Amino acid sequence: MKLWVSTAALLAMGLTVAEAKPTPRLIDGEGVVALTGATVIDGTDAAPRPDAVVAIEKDRIVYVGDRAGVRLGKKVKTVNLAGCWVVPGFIDTHVHIPGVYDRAAFLAQVAAYGTTTVRETAG
Repeated sequence: MKLWVSTAALLAMGLTVAEAKPTPRLIDGEGVVALTGATVIDGTDAAPRPDAVVAIEKDRIVYVGDRAGVRLGKKVKTVNLAGCWVVPGFIDTHVHIPGVYDRAAFLAQVAAYGTTTVRETAG
């Protein structure tokens, strides 16, 4: 004979069904940087994630998510960005890049404002 018990019956008996919580992912190693505390907009149309962690290993983002989903090892360099926002790089499709002598300074300024991709209008 099989016994089927509903969640409502368990609650009526004073018992609860425990949710299994995933084990936080461990990130550790030389050269890993973790940006902590910022609000992250990931560009996927998801809601902003407050107090998030972005872990970067070498030139790759290896984790974006809540603090509860990650454990940072002792070798990880953390940067507290509380009160800041982390967003994808912006794209500017109407840029007039100056001549060869001013080009590097111009592009450095564009990058400082968060633009990572440009399309030169006359090019």
